[in-house]
Amino acid sequence: MTGPKLTGEMIDEMGDDALATIAHEWREEGKYFLKGAEQALFELEKRLESRGATVLETDNWSGTAKSGGYTNAIEHDEDFYEELVAAGVEDGRLLELWAIRPITRVWDHRQLNELHKQGGKVAEIIDKYRRRTPRPRTLELRAKVKEEA
Repeated sequence: MTGPKLTGEMIDEMGDDALATIAHEWREEGKYFLKGAEQALFELEKRLESRGATVLETDNWSGTAKSGGYTNAIEHDEDFYEELVAAGVEDGRLLELWAIRPITRVWDHRQLNELHKQGGKVAEIIDKYRRRTPRPRTLELRAKVKEEA
């Protein structure tokens, strides 16, 4: 499915008003189609999940639901911080582990992973408070090539 294409010659012949109209209307139309595509993809992903499947095969399409990885989160920030300090992690080291934002503290999990490698009490505390939540799978679609007879 392809839409009209503007050639350099066509653009050269158009006035500013026509180009502005195309720019605005095609952008809006693109948003409309993108939203529809996202809804269709969401429904396909939901159907695959309900069937417990990770592979889609139709007459014209094949697809694979790819893992979205994980989201890491620390529960009970203040308790986590206090236990790390009590376990001997220096306060200055802890300042490297999070970025302070207006309402929430966001821990740098790469740095926490490095700290976790020390093992012992510190690793136990990190394991106690860190939660890994899987992200939803995303479906990657590929069009099947039709062989002509």
